[in-house]
Amino acid sequence: MDFRIIASKLEWLDAALIAVFHQGIKAEVRSKLIEFTLHKNFITLDKFISTACLIDDTLFEARHKLRKDSNPSTSAQRPAQGRSGNFVSRGVQEQRWKAGDCTKCGGKLHKWEECKNGWHLKSSECPKPESRKAAEAKELSPVPTVLRKV
Repeated sequence: MDFRIIASKLEWLDAALIAVFHQGIKAEVRSKLIEFTLHKNFITLDKFISTACLIDDTLFEARHKLRKDSNPSTSAQRPAQGRSGNFVSRGVQEQRWKAGDCTKCGGKLHKWEECKNGWHLKSSECPKPESRKAAEAKELSPVPTVLRKV
């Protein structure tokens, strides 16, 4: 789009604009464009740009489809990605936002747009790990029994 705007302000012939446009496109698109236009004569710049865009879109879709096919549904394998010890939950983000703090790091002197610290939990926001004894007690808690009348 930008090239067309600039080209409209110039008083160049289409052949010269096509040559300049041709030099500015990606090498892969350029080579496919040469293959496609080998026996065709483009008279207008608009037709040339439209063809180049079509080739670029086609190559992009082909690469995207190739990536999809070679990466079969990895979403089931990555549910916990990013949830390290410093994962900031939605609830913590909302609490920080309501308090007027940075939702990323909890800082008071800036907002998330200017945050250079990244996503971090304050020590007061970190979930407290259960003590070993409490965890063992949970595991060993008696199984509820059903009382029967005799």
